[in-house]
Amino acid sequence: MPGRALVVGAGVAGLVVAWRLAEHSWRVQVCEQQAQAGGLLAGRRVDGVACDLGAHRLHAAALQIPVLAELARDLPMIVRPRKGRIVLRGQHLAYPPTPWGLARGLGLVEGTRFAVGFAAAPRWRTTHGDDDVGFAAFVRARVGEAAYAGFYAPYARKVWGLDPADLSQTCAKQRVSAAAPWRLLRRPVERPGFLLPSTGFGALVAALVTRCERSGVTLDFGQTVQPQADVDRVVYTGHLSDLVPDLDLGHRGLHLLWLAVPGASLADVDTWYCPEAQFSFGRVTQVGHFGAQAASPPLLCVEIPQGAGPPDQPWSDRIGELAGQLTAAGIVPARARVELRDRAWLPRVYPLHRRGWRQRWREALRRATADGRTLPIGRQGLWLHCNLDHAMHTADAAADWIATERDVRQWPAHAEQFLGLQVRD
Repeated sequence: MPGRALVVGAGVAGLVVAWRLAEHSWRVQVCEQQAQAGGLLAGRRVDGVACDLGAHRLHAAALQIPVLAELARDLPMIVRPRKGRIVLRGQHLAYPPTPWGLARGLGLVEGTRFAVGFAAAPRWRTTHGDDDVGFAAFVRARVGEAAYAGFYAPYARKVWGLDPADLSQTCAKQRVSAAAPWRLLRRPVERPGFLLPSTGFGALVAALVTRCERSGVTLDFGQTVQPQADVDRVVYTGHLSDLVPDLDLGHRGLHLLWLAVPGASLADVDTWYCPEAQFSFGRVTQVGHFGAQAASPPLLCVEIPQGAGPPDQPWSDRIGELAGQLTAAGIVPARARVELRDRAWLPRVYPLHRRGWRQRWREALRRATADGRTLPIGRQGLWLHCNLDHAMHTADAAADWIATERDVRQWPAHAEQFLGLQVRD
């Protein structure tokens, strides 16, 4: 029968589970240490423009998640075409790429190496499940040595700061096509547009807050969670590593810098992906493509993974260096003025999945749920790479699990299904 639940964290996962539990007549309290709801979707204003913490977007497949589809019925959406580019060997190539698009863009010699390596890659020899061959072996078997060395290996080192051989194949499995080459030749890569709430992702957070309030959920902000013996369930959306600190569930953080480029005319591109080691940043986005309000002057959000440097790297003192890299990448014109407008440091953004991580994951969830009342959910609570709609999906599943009075200690086995969530970009 309905009881009392404490939800730790007011990101999208916490708000969804609170709303859904309240609909099942549970008394729900949400405790959030920040002053506002939203977590990584909270965003900020830069130059008077609403900016995400990084570039958020929804793909059409996200609306297959029932809880998001329900919200979207009352949340006006706009559709934006995909205008991404990969910066590689001085070329700007369409994203998502095709194998033969990469080959054409890289010229005769390098393109031939890419194409031959892709065609000869022994995709059928790779392993599945818990038999983790590692990022390096997994990618080589799918795209060949040239693509691995020129694209995927430097990307992995930049994001995670490790030798790709030490990383789990999980870090690549949902991002590297496992299709046979003749299928890719027969079926072109799709580049569908993406969806945005018409007034920004803050509207999604506001819609969730409204549903919580209407359902009787108590929302407490600026509060540190204290142990409470009088609740029946604790739904935890904080970092799983905080519940089991001795298991070394690693992460990498992310630097964000918002740079204005006064007087410059930038290409009609929403996102530049920059895997090569000569660039500190891994991704650069044009803010104006990800909101209803245009930015003038043009505003870039530059994402620098921690793997490219220590967490206390003084990037705000190195804007000239970043401007040079942006010029070398062909993102901003030569001699353009680049001005820092804001910055943020986001710790523990990327789960650091080393080979064999699933065993630690299972042990971490077993310990976290051993008290019979705590369920970790969401991207942080489950220590997974996933999209925001996936985080909402895990929250909805947890609400159903609690409302139907199933044993919390069986939650880890049920959560195994979330290991197969496909990351979309």
